[in-house]
Amino acid sequence: MPLVVMDENMEIVGASREAFSMFGIRPDPNNYSEQLHELAITMSAKQNLIPSIGAMTFKLLHVGSNTKIQWQDGIQHFDIEIFTLPSDHGIQYGINFIDTTETMELGKDLDTTRTYLEGILDSIPLGIVVMNRLMQVTAMNLRQQDIMKITGQDISRIQAVGSDVADLFSSQQKPSWEDVKTDVMKEGKILDGIVRQKSTLDEERVFSIEVAPLKNSQDEIVGAVRICGDITIQTRMEEQARESGLVIARLETIKQVAVTLNHVINNALAVLLCNLDLIAKYRASLPEIVVELLGGMQKESERLKEFVIRFSEIKEIKTANYTEDEKEKMIDV
Repeated sequence: MPLVVMDENMEIVGASREAFSMFGIRPDPNNYSEQLHELAITMSAKQNLIPSIGAMTFKLLHVGSNTKIQWQDGIQHFDIEIFTLPSDHGIQYGINFIDTTETMELGKDLDTTRTYLEGILDSIPLGIVVMNRLMQVTAMNLRQQDIMKITGQDISRIQAVGSDVADLFSSQQKPSWEDVKTDVMKEGKILDGIVRQKSTLDEERVFSIEVAPLKNSQDEIVGAVRICGDITIQTRMEEQARESGLVIARLETIKQVAVTLNHVINNALAVLLCNLDLIAKYRASLPEIVVELLGGMQKESERLKEFVIRFSEIKEIKTANYTEDEKEKMIDV
């Protein structure tokens, strides 16, 4: 442990072998006093070291008090613990140097990795949420942030990191988080679902959701990734195509019925109208009531003939209520 002991005047009164070595002085028990002097000169030459330590000692009012400062020496980083020590000559201070360079570098590497990962995630045109085994968000891309804003959740990815996914997406999650916890996190399954949700403009938006396990190099499940895609336009197109298909099928059925009517009714009408024409030649010898009935039959036959023609020429299906019950419809010819 690189430990230096100083008195109230910031004079060095003791140091460990590691402390000498840390400041480039080879420990020599035979020249301890001289080396303490050399250590004092070396530490005084370090920018802001002794003044920073001295400034913090004013906070240490009794034995057992302690505080901590951070200090950088070139490329090296240190946490310096300062604490009081019991002494027969007033208060003394223990100065412990903890080298945090490796930790700082690791932190920088993690920050660089996170920035690189966020860059990759932001390039994906899908909403991405990465979570750990505790079902907490560890990363989220900008597309997911935009999707949440569309549906009224104005949460940045900085705010989202560390949140429980069940709280963050409770209103729009299918499959359920319970299924994710058991099927994805424990069994390694991939789950998917469709979510319909109102946007801030009161329009229905449709999202596809897929949750898949994340595994480490030992094939152990360490978390999951949630992928969200806005499929509103595709869904509308499919629904319109489906509706168009139904209309086409109905129109085809009506055409088949029209052909049938044309064949069956027109044949009967041809015979009926022909006979009515023959009977009309003997109109003068027929009773007036019979002539009147024949005229009505002729008129209705012509009307039925026109209906068959119009029915066979239908290009668009229009319906009208047949009765007061709106469920009973008829084709408006």
